[in-house]
Amino acid sequence: MSNKDIYLKLFSQEPEKFPVLFSPWWLDAVCDDGNWDVLLYINGDKIYGLWPYFQAKQKIFKTIHQPAFTQYSGPLLFYPEGLTEVKRLEFEKKVISNLIDVVPKEVDMISINSSPFLLNWLPFYWKGFRQTTRYTYTTNSLSGKDEDALLQTYTKDVRKAINKFRSQGFVCRDAKDVNFNSRDFFLLHKECLRKINREISYTEELLKRMIDYSISNKSGKLLVVEDEHNNICGATFFIYNSFEAVVINTAADHTIKHLGYFLNHLCILEASRLVSSYNIGGSMIEGVEKIYRQFGLHQTPYFNISKEISMCYKIYSAVRNLGKAILR
Repeated sequence: MSNKDIYLKLFSQEPEKFPVLFSPWWLDAVCDDGNWDVLLYINGDKIYGLWPYFQAKQKIFKTIHQPAFTQYSGPLLFYPEGLTEVKRLEFEKKVISNLIDVVPKEVDMISINSSPFLLNWLPFYWKGFRQTTRYTYTTNSLSGKDEDALLQTYTKDVRKAINKFRSQGFVCRDAKDVNFNSRDFFLLHKECLRKINREISYTEELLKRMIDYSISNKSGKLLVVEDEHNNICGATFFIYNSFEAVVINTAADHTIKHLGYFLNHLCILEASRLVSSYNIGGSMIEGVEKIYRQFGLHQTPYFNISKEISMCYKIYSAVRNLGKAILR
């Protein structure tokens, strides 16, 4: 049985152990041609660690990096019960080190985002990796909150904007109720970006796979916002499992001030009916971060972990960086 088959079997038996972005159907959707595989650490007959990865080509080089629209991946550890703090750190070092050791030898470079559940990146550091801290915004106490309770966790400006949209007749609808599909989302997002002189950065085929696969697995929600004239002016898409939801993509007409606030609220409100944990997606862009932190969520770090492995890739990277420095 291949590593991937073992992974699929474990997921089918115990899906609650897996973050939603580790779901096989999600990896099938975001990895080109389903080109993903898994590293495993097995001791005896127990799986203690796994690492699903996307291997792709960068020019002539073979790399492991983040799939599109996938905030995090990296190692996922299954801890034995009753570990002391000392034993936990020893366990993490052993499992992560063993996973690194079985990375395919032909890989020239690795750049991944580890999940917010992995707080210890030292075993990577000891293996020559580098780390950059990134941030998202999350909560683990979403379940059961009604709209009034959610609104109380937001800033005054966000509450004011949401009330304004409500009073003007803006409403949220499930996409299936208005026959709004992935193509409609793509065209809406494309038009929203055109209005601010930007181009869309992903393909319609990718978006279709993400939405179709998640909804067919009963793990995706596509919501739209209609204005007072029943025109769709925004949409948001998130995926979820039994315990967490992660925002994947949002399209908002930037000519409508603060529409993003309203979309974020609708997404949080819908997720509160499904799960207890919520991840707004995160951003290192200052203007976007300013919006996200106004929703009463916790700033949560996660790590970009990278390593240039082959000498050829190191030379290529050095020349590329030198070229960028000269052109500044």
